[in-house]
Amino acid sequence: MEIDLVAGQHYYVATFLRSVPIGWDFRMEQRTCQQAQLDNKKTKPLDRKHLKEYGAPRVVSETTFPACP
Repeated sequence: MEIDLVAGQHYYVATFLRSVPIGWDFRMEQRTCQQAQLDNKKTKPLDRKHLKEYGAPRVVSETTFPACP
């Protein structure tokens, strides 16, 4: 999956494992804002302690889910 990133935009990506006959299949799918909101009704933001040290300066913290256009 490829996404052309544009500054100032929000992107919604779902990642998960799917069971297949020979084990597990890693899946990554782009979602709409509405789909992401439905998928994450009870999801909480990651705590900063889960970030790698080099990623912390690049993080934009948001306390609420972005409003869908």
